[in-house]
Amino acid sequence: MSQENVEAVRTPVSTRERSGRTLDQRLSLRFPRLGAANARLIAKLPPGSRLRQAALSRSVRLASEAYNRRDLEAVVIGCHPEFEYFPASNWVESGLVEPSYRGLEGYREYIAATSEVWGGENRIKPVEVIDLGEQFVLLASVPLSE
Repeated sequence: MSQENVEAVRTPVSTRERSGRTLDQRLSLRFPRLGAANARLIAKLPPGSRLRQAALSRSVRLASEAYNRRDLEAVVIGCHPEFEYFPASNWVESGLVEPSYRGLEGYREYIAATSEVWGGENRIKPVEVIDLGEQFVLLASVPLSE
């Protein structure tokens, strides 16, 4: 799919206050190839597809909830092994974190760096996911106190 012909699709996202692993998350962690095959099938759908929008929105919601409970294995279900994470620019400018982290190991480094500062208290509140075809962007806020 050519990036030139893809129109961005924006979908609002929100999380639940309390959550646990869902059945499909447990299955994806137990059988990673099954989860990866599911992600590949959804990724083949056009960005405007309602099924793709619903699946991406749900995946982002579940990953955000997993992050908030520090379930790192569940956070990265369906992610490419070399995914890249870009923290908030004000955190980078202040020297708290690196400009980007690559892969699960890099993401663990990011979590360790932020946990040193906030002690695991920071939570994300997703606002919107933007589907760009081969990539997506999650817009989220990180309130420092609730």
